[in-house]
Amino acid sequence: MVMTYSKAKDGKTKITDNFIVSEFACSDGSDRILLDDDLPRILQRIRGIAGNKPLKIASAYRTEAYNAKIKGAPNSYHMRGMAADIKIPGVAPFDVCRCAETALAELKIKGGICLYTKDAFVHVDVRTVRWRGQNDGAGEKNVSGWAPMPVTGVSATIPPDTKKYTVRITRGPVNIRLGPGTGFMTNGQAKIGDVHAIIEESSGVGASLWGRLENGAGWIALDYSVKEG
Repeated sequence: MVMTYSKAKDGKTKITDNFIVSEFACSDGSDRILLDDDLPRILQRIRGIAGNKPLKIASAYRTEAYNAKIKGAPNSYHMRGMAADIKIPGVAPFDVCRCAETALAELKIKGGICLYTKDAFVHVDVRTVRWRGQNDGAGEKNVSGWAPMPVTGVSATIPPDTKKYTVRITRGPVNIRLGPGTGFMTNGQAKIGDVHAIIEESSGVGASLWGRLENGAGWIALDYSVKEG
């Protein structure tokens, strides 16, 4: 349910363990705040899955005028109080997406998640249909989504109980992708002879197995490499 708040009157009101109303206010300084009560619940859960690291809300509710000023989507969920753009210092944006996948699944909300790679933030909304996307600054692209983050109560930057090993690229160059699958955007290439540390494995379209790079650049198809240790 979308609630209406006053920044002046309700701004300091605590709506979850770690969020207050004013954090969801429009950046233009207006008093009125629209806020779907599912949104702070989702953000609180994302924070918990990420090891209770502080979650920064870069943008939440937007007035129609402010949304137009910053050239937001004409039908933006921000204007309905149903979306927030977030960052978690110390947690890679890709992993924030994974935490969001887990949080939405737990609370049985289909919602939307979009990874903005250029500005390194994640858009999360509580729409009633499932949508996943990526935006590298040149427009949105639909993607299948992200593997859920295991709920461990520790930092999401490196998965728990990971047995790290290294691989050497034997055929290439191999595209480094932002997720395990050819549907994800590229983030550079791994050349023949390069050695990379792998900290996580996943299935995905385009390869029999994908490996996540320890350096944070993304994922590579392990079919084009040999294991070294």
